[in-house]
Amino acid sequence: MDYKERVFVKKIGDFKKDNTPEFCAAKCAELNYDVVGVQFGQECWCDHVVPQDRSPSENHCNKPCNGDSSITCGGAWRFNVYEQKSGQYIVI
Repeated sequence: MDYKERVFVKKIGDFKKDNTPEFCAAKCAELNYDVVGVQFGQECWCDHVVPQDRSPSENHCNKPCNGDSSITCGGAWRFNVYEQKSGQYIVI
């Protein structure tokens, strides 16, 4: 869940055509971040720590990724969150 006081420290940008979790993870990795959040289909966010508020909201993460409509990229004020483990990003 996200709030007006953002739970991720770094917004990489809004990617209206390319955003997927993998695309966002690559952008975050370039800046040495290992936690990734995708939101509202097009937003890419990064951080060094997993957000503390990880309230389950699977039914609210319903916005298709702009780069691949077969997967979801969060929702309105909701993140799909991934963390790098052993060189891979996993859903948390």
